[in-house]
Amino acid sequence: MGKRLVSLLIFLASAVGVLAQDHLKFKGVPLDGTREAFVFRMKSAGFKEVRKEQDVTLLTGEFAGRKDCQIGVSALKTRNLVSRIAVAFPNHSSWRELYEEYADLVDMLTEKYGAPAEQVARFEVQTTPPDDAYRMTLVQLDKCRYRTVFDMAVGRIEVSIEHGELEAGFVMMKYVDRLNNEADRKTAMEDL
Repeated sequence: MGKRLVSLLIFLASAVGVLAQDHLKFKGVPLDGTREAFVFRMKSAGFKEVRKEQDVTLLTGEFAGRKDCQIGVSALKTRNLVSRIAVAFPNHSSWRELYEEYADLVDMLTEKYGAPAEQVARFEVQTTPPDDAYRMTLVQLDKCRYRTVFDMAVGRIEVSIEHGELEAGFVMMKYVDRLNNEADRKTAMEDL
């Protein structure tokens, strides 16, 4: 009887652990609950609210050891549940700095979540870009395709290089909660 009870307790503990992992986490906070409740927790963690729009609240603060990040907290269209987080890291005017930040974030995510599900690293030109200045021009022209995707049971994290303002680029990181997005899609499909 004692051995079965211990086995049952171990099973229940692991089941509770699995249930607790139903939602993707951002800074240790599950992407669940209302947008207002999530934003409150982010403000308690040191982020500052910049503005609130219909479906998105914009915050600024430090993330992954980088200061002055802009964070967008998005709610589902059909319900006020947090479903997506987008982080725009500060602009870089140098390809070397931009790429190093991208590669460092990808390395950290790989260490935490394992090998990426998808990875693209190319410029949409016929020849290899000869120097960093030309690479930054290609970033500005939206001809840079650097994107890494981590796909997990609880959601998806995507890291990419994006073009910014005035000859600059930035790294974007997107968190998408699987459970809430599937619920939103199911509700939308019921309308069809």
